[in-house]
Amino acid sequence: MKYWFLFFAWGILLFPVWSQSHGPTEKDILKKLREGPEEIVWPPYSVEESLAGSKLAPMVQVFIRGRGPFLFLLDTGSDITLFRESLVQETGLPVRVADGELHVTMVDEMMLGDIRFRNFMVGIGSWEGPVDGILGYPLFMKLQLTIDLPRMRYALEPSGEKSSSENTLRMNRVTEGVPSFPVQLGNRPADMIVSSGLSEYIRVPESGLEYFNLKLPPVPAVSTNSFSVDEEVTMARVTDNLVLGEHIVMEPILTIGHSGEYRIGCGLLRYFRVVLDPENKQISFLRNSDIPIEVPPVRQLGFVPGRDERGWIVEKLLPWFSELNLNIQPGDRIQRVESRDAAMLTANDWVELERLNNYLALVLERDGEEIILDVPVRIILP
Repeated sequence: MKYWFLFFAWGILLFPVWSQSHGPTEKDILKKLREGPEEIVWPPYSVEESLAGSKLAPMVQVFIRGRGPFLFLLDTGSDITLFRESLVQETGLPVRVADGELHVTMVDEMMLGDIRFRNFMVGIGSWEGPVDGILGYPLFMKLQLTIDLPRMRYALEPSGEKSSSENTLRMNRVTEGVPSFPVQLGNRPADMIVSSGLSEYIRVPESGLEYFNLKLPPVPAVSTNSFSVDEEVTMARVTDNLVLGEHIVMEPILTIGHSGEYRIGCGLLRYFRVVLDPENKQISFLRNSDIPIEVPPVRQLGFVPGRDERGWIVEKLLPWFSELNLNIQPGDRIQRVESRDAAMLTANDWVELERLNNYLALVLERDGEEIILDVPVRIILP
């Protein structure tokens, strides 16, 4: 994904057009940001680790200059890597500023798993939430990255051999630093970027809507809870099937965006073990079944759960949920969900609970009193 507009929305324009010719231009800096590390130091064994976050937002833990761990979103669709400003300050990384606006830094060493990445440039920004940064595609250009969302694992290893599997797609082109791969939606071919930082199924531009057969009119103003921003998007289900190699995804759901890029997000990646090998210009979609994938209805939980040092709380209510006048309010502490101890739930558990249930049985605590109720999970797209 591209994150430039996010920083503008938060009041921080990360990469403005420079008004003077002294020093490197914006184009020069962007080129450097899209380069991989100068050096990758491998351990004498393979690296495989657990993913943090959820199947819709895979995250990893990294160490910067021996400090950490820090929580980073893994986004193969981002053309740059970004660090939060507070992390840069904590680790003592030097900040490079031009015209008082452009903020970048050179990272001398970062450890992911037991692999050391040395000497690479990242952007700096500020945002809300627990994520300390975004690991973009440039970090993985010279290695093989496996993202196994069904098992919530990732692996890193040197680039392998070219695959002849029908489920391996060849890189068609590179658009602004990120590769795209050919897929088929019905009888319509499309080049799509694989974005592990995108929580949706497929994102297409408004200009591409006429290209696809919609099963129902688009559903407007659907709130999404992605890392980037709380945004409202338009969604629609199509009548055709998506073909990824030999895999078939039946009547997938599209999210209509404003950019001109076609992207596959974690809504679909969650079904696969994805092996990205930029050196060989290929990506593989692997799974243990050849049964076509049926995309379920899109459901929406009426409140946003948040976590503090004591466990999960009701952080905020969505407008449609507030209108139901249920005995639930922001600040309520969540004790149990579907007979499960809420303290043991992960972010991924909440994703699965929202996806699979029409109602959730909750036990809440407010001012020392216990509240038991069933709350609906709304179907927003059949």
